[in-house]
Amino acid sequence: MNDKIIVKKGGCFPTTTQILLLKAALFEPNEAIQYWHQWVLVNDYIEIDYNSPDFLPNFFDPLDVGSMNIMPLAYKNLGDFTEPVIQRLKGHYRKNWFDNTRLQNHTKQFIEILNDNNIEHILIGVLPIALNFYADISARTIPNVSVLIQPQHKKNVIEIFTNPPFSYRISPLEQATFNNLNAVHLYAPSGLCVHLHWNIFQECANMNEIDTIFWQKKQAFLLLETSSKMLSITHQFFLSLVAGRSYEAIPPFIWVADCYQIFHSKQTQINWDELISLAIRYKFVLFTREALLLLKNEFKISIPDSCLNKFDSIETSELELKYYQSIRKGVDRNDSLYISKKIRNHARKKYYMFQVYRRNIENRPFLIWYFMLTFKSLWSRLKN
Repeated sequence: MNDKIIVKKGGCFPTTTQILLLKAALFEPNEAIQYWHQWVLVNDYIEIDYNSPDFLPNFFDPLDVGSMNIMPLAYKNLGDFTEPVIQRLKGHYRKNWFDNTRLQNHTKQFIEILNDNNIEHILIGVLPIALNFYADISARTIPNVSVLIQPQHKKNVIEIFTNPPFSYRISPLEQATFNNLNAVHLYAPSGLCVHLHWNIFQECANMNEIDTIFWQKKQAFLLLETSSKMLSITHQFFLSLVAGRSYEAIPPFIWVADCYQIFHSKQTQINWDELISLAIRYKFVLFTREALLLLKNEFKISIPDSCLNKFDSIETSELELKYYQSIRKGVDRNDSLYISKKIRNHARKKYYMFQVYRRNIENRPFLIWYFMLTFKSLWSRLKN
């Protein structure tokens, strides 16, 4: 294991300020309130007018989207305290309940259509986590629904949902690059967005056998009395753990909350050896190790020393290291060379992804593969 990797806060991992908010939302309330006080102080909310009709815009506008998504959980955890800021979040919490309840009902209809057409599926992503591992579905923001199907069914499923009477739509960009994707977004007339996967990870698009392990260990799941399937607890923990592996301008740090809730669930028995095996299988060893260390050092999650020692002993290739570094790197939007650096970063990420994941399954060299992918993307935008 290369020991020169250093966790860089932001981009993939939560910043120092975001860690304070996570602790306020996750830790036992009497301890969590102290982190809330620190977070309020750091964000200069001491002087905010709690009685102003503009309180919510004044509170939320300065926040990043990741922090906004944590607020329902923070309210759930700290709602018994009488502090004005916390109490003013009650309406936001209730709206989250309304949105999530509506999403559940739409998802039930989507699952019923799959069942009626004998399409085996697994609910992945946020919804099963919220329903099974959070004490209250209102506490977890659920932006969309993710469903995994077998690769051989993808064209049939898309045909079913994009034609009448359902009339879901797919973006022109995803239509143009369909053969290079692991998933598409299906947009329903009702507003529901379903992220339809046939491979779980984008790096493994069209590797039809790689996700077999998830299907072998799927578990029965009922969504509003509708039969479905969900991932095993170890697999759910792994997917949550690696959800934030790629750089984003706004760190996707809610994965920390998901891992924390799964780990502390009464039903949780994580198979650490299987987790290691998954990290090796999908070549996510470097990120998984760092993510586990973050959970252990900052959030008191008891990662076994034997697990961390095994990660330390795993040899990773130079190409895996380069890919990991490439997905961790972003570009400041205020940089005068933002566009050129963004293009260069994108090409670098695709190059190392190709070398690590695609080289042995593509029948063409990288430059042709990348040119065709880029051309299709640009062409779809020009046409629309």
